[in-house]
Amino acid sequence: LVLVLPVSEANFLSKQDASQVLVRKRRAYSMFEETKKGNLERECIEELCNKEEAREIFENDPETDYFYPKYLGCLGSFRAGLFTAARQSTEAHPDLRSCVTAIPDQCSPLPCNEDGYKSCRDGQATFTCICKPGWQGDKCEYDINECKDPSNVNGGCSQICDNTPGSYRCSCKSGFFMLLNKKDCRDVDE
Repeated sequence: LVLVLPVSEANFLSKQDASQVLVRKRRAYSMFEETKKGNLERECIEELCNKEEAREIFENDPETDYFYPKYLGCLGSFRAGLFTAARQSTEAHPDLRSCVTAIPDQCSPLPCNEDGYKSCRDGQATFTCICKPGWQGDKCEYDINECKDPSNVNGGCSQICDNTPGSYRCSCKSGFFMLLNKKDCRDVDE
């Protein structure tokens, strides 16, 4: 009894893809490699990296803990031969390099204060929160009290300055009304 099973080409590399491994110039294991700062390309794309090597790249545990399981997912897709099926998806990464380099988005989940941030700029192992006017701090978490700004006494209000999150508002004492400039007050009797 002979059992014949059809072989799917989806699980095999093309001759061109397979031969690219042989012509790739490898930079890893060059002289004094261990004295260099951790590098995502060198440590986890050109060769397999373990969690300790990933820790050398990010230099902290939270980012390493975020990155490493996703890295293993990329390896599962691209090194195990499943990448041909993944390529059929429009959202899939075309190769291991793009899959791995897309992982460490430091702005996801958002580290910035949602009320005070304008945007978040991603960087490898870091992020920068860009604050809206009226906010400050590394994560835009502090409201600026414009009413106490020494360069703009009382927020520029002639009578009452009310600080609000990210801004301020001028108001008038009883018996006065606000002028069109929204800063000065005039006596009702004048």
